[in-house]
Amino acid sequence: RGCLTSEEVSSLCALLNKKKSEMHSSYYLAIVLALCTGMRSGEVRALNISDLVPSNYEGWTRVNIVHSIATYTGLKGTKGNYERAVLIPDCLAEELRLNADKRGVCLPSKQKVGYISAPTLRTIFYELLAEIGISENVREKRNITFHSLRHTFSTLGRDSMISQEDRMVVLGHKSTDVNNRYTHISEEALYRVSALTGGLFAIVDGVGKSESAVS
Repeated sequence: RGCLTSEEVSSLCALLNKKKSEMHSSYYLAIVLALCTGMRSGEVRALNISDLVPSNYEGWTRVNIVHSIATYTGLKGTKGNYERAVLIPDCLAEELRLNADKRGVCLPSKQKVGYISAPTLRTIFYELLAEIGISENVREKRNITFHSLRHTFSTLGRDSMISQEDRMVVLGHKSTDVNNRYTHISEEALYRVSALTGGLFAIVDGVGKSESAVS
């Protein structure tokens, strides 16, 4: 799977910030969430208000990633039924709450009658890529898809000196050894990774770059 460079991530963040007012909020938030947390498309689209809970850290909300959604099977558990969590800034969590429909779905469709469309989400993402100079031919050659945001998050985490163990906890990647060691996940591990999430969100939100953000 392809991966965006740090320069491309900065360009994408700047473009998202510029286009926030003209994009449908559910699709904007979906792309921001995937970029800043490494969540899968189905996990982002399935997010519910009930999944957003207070964390032990001021300024941060815990997102419990327990569901995913697929075209034919509907709402289901996460891949491998491996539940996990990630921290996001309180201000982003509040945007998700305000955007939710009556059922608590954080990213409802434009008609507020269902979840946002995965194909439409991909199309919007590809249009954004084209605007930062990644044409369809280049995208296909580099094998960049929406799922590449997950690979990008992991790569940026490594480059930001976040340990492999912490990255695996947040992304839900597991081997037998790691799974045994992280059966009970401490929020301290989530907080260590939140430095990357906060840095990326700061760029999208136009606040500026933190020391842990993309350089």
